[in-house]
Amino acid sequence: MLTHTLVLFAASLVLNSCSSFFALINVSPSSRLKAVTYSNEAPNALYTFYYPDTTGNDFLRTLRSQYALDSVVQGAVDDKARILRIMDWTSNRWSHNGSNTPSQSDALTILAEAQEGKQFRCVEYGIVATAALNSLGMKARTLGLKTRDV
Repeated sequence: MLTHTLVLFAASLVLNSCSSFFALINVSPSSRLKAVTYSNEAPNALYTFYYPDTTGNDFLRTLRSQYALDSVVQGAVDDKARILRIMDWTSNRWSHNGSNTPSQSDALTILAEAQEGKQFRCVEYGIVATAALNSLGMKARTLGLKTRDV
């Protein structure tokens, strides 16, 4: 009975994270997965991305000042360095919990609940990082990507 309980507990730990169980055992859930590559070619003119002007956004201005984001990126020499600092800052706001969601899916709510000790999923890191970058005038958006067989 104790062995059975320990096996169930270990299995739940493995399966309850962003790291897929299949990745842990090095088995792909789909034989049709394709590598994602980067191209320097000009983007297709059919796909135009529009980004809002975030400098006048009260929500982002509050996020920027309340969490002193200017000091987080202070001294960064280029956009890549600023992005890496925001990513590092975001990753240190809470510990990951793959099955917990915030009461609302916006950066201020997520950060406030994280300060109360709550933990969140991977997607919440993306939401907070995107909002933080936008608050600093950098173009960013949150994407949710999944394979067809998820």
